[in-house]
Amino acid sequence: MKPKIEDLGEWVTVDDYTVRVESGLKDAVIHDTGVRPPEDVRSVRVLVAYDNPSRQPLKFRLGQWQLVDVEGFAYDAELRDQFYGDDARMKLREGVLDPGQQARGWVAFKVPEKAQPAYIRFRADYVTRNVVNVRVSQLGLERETDGQKPEALRCPGCGAPLPMDGGATTLCAYCGSMVVVPKKLRKGE
Repeated sequence: MKPKIEDLGEWVTVDDYTVRVESGLKDAVIHDTGVRPPEDVRSVRVLVAYDNPSRQPLKFRLGQWQLVDVEGFAYDAELRDQFYGDDARMKLREGVLDPGQQARGWVAFKVPEKAQPAYIRFRADYVTRNVVNVRVSQLGLERETDGQKPEALRCPGCGAPLPMDGGATTLCAYCGSMVVVPKKLRKGE
């Protein structure tokens, strides 16, 4: 079963959970003192929300969120406050939502500098195959180089950045769609 692919800002339901990835996004380089020797690493933060429309209490936790890059590597949410910068006080914590309650908080991910995030993934629990992916391309994660955005091709089926090897077509590594590359983006044309 393919995961659902959703848009930024939409409430979506996965099992008993109703969640949303909101428009807030922060992408920064931080000094990670939790490793030896300390090093500069990339921290990507996103604001998420939960809603409990049910009649039962609902547990939530930071570990339900992952960032997935275009190569399919998944990065778990970071626990250490240093990855949250000024948003550490609003970091998503573990908790219980009573019926009718909502919760909101920041989730941070430690990712390699060159990683190209494709999705923010929510998983209701550790064993379920029911997940939802929210397109990261809408979050403005594309890096600027020398003040100009690189020209990129995105999959029309799922929004993930596509690899371009100069050919007339390319295959989306995430959803498997075959996409025709516009002539202006092909090598030698």
